[in-house]
Amino acid sequence: MDTLNCILGLFYILLGFLISKHPNLLSGYNTLSDEEKKSLKNTDYTLYLRNVFIICGLASIFLTFLSRSVVWDIGVSILPGLLIPILSVLRSPIRKQSSSKKTIYIVFFLIGAVCIFLFYGMRESDIEVSKERIENSGLYHFNIKMKDIDSITLVNELPKFVLRTNGFDVGIIKKGFFKTEKGDVYKLSLRVNTKPYIKIYHSKNQILLLNYGDSIQTLQLFNNIKTHMK
Repeated sequence: MDTLNCILGLFYILLGFLISKHPNLLSGYNTLSDEEKKSLKNTDYTLYLRNVFIICGLASIFLTFLSRSVVWDIGVSILPGLLIPILSVLRSPIRKQSSSKKTIYIVFFLIGAVCIFLFYGMRESDIEVSKERIENSGLYHFNIKMKDIDSITLVNELPKFVLRTNGFDVGIIKKGFFKTEKGDVYKLSLRVNTKPYIKIYHSKNQILLLNYGDSIQTLQLFNNIKTHMK
């Protein structure tokens, strides 16, 4: 993920310089008159957009390295994507010439929706165990009947996941369906920085990996499942 974030950061920076030199990259450019197109190049607006993208690119790269030293990682590549619409709407030189109120409401609604999704996705899963089933009612929930479990074990290593087919992957948190380099599909509810992991083989050719952010809680969950399986 670090490499991807740095590549995204460099892309933002490059895009900023390209916009200032080639404003035809901007949406709606082709609808302008020839005179308006000539006057747009190197105006306050294109220079402003250049600076916004450069700042976001540098922020992406900086926060990538900063995230290595913090306990929780919120997916730094997402932050520049949130900064761009905020800065563009609130500080744009042409903001007063447009229907800014409506635009601001839309932007903040989208940002709020993204933040809620991130908050919900990053919450620790609440996994309930009974004699009949194991159930997680959180994001990408699962519901497994005890009678359908083939085996359960504790592991300290994760397979190499190469593709997220339908899931949530932000920093240390992985939830949903992921495919390994061998082609196996796993359903995850993980905090990848905390060992061990509970590995469950399901009779319907499914493999489940789950844990808590606290290794003691994970061990208690494992023992609880084993007890109910008996």
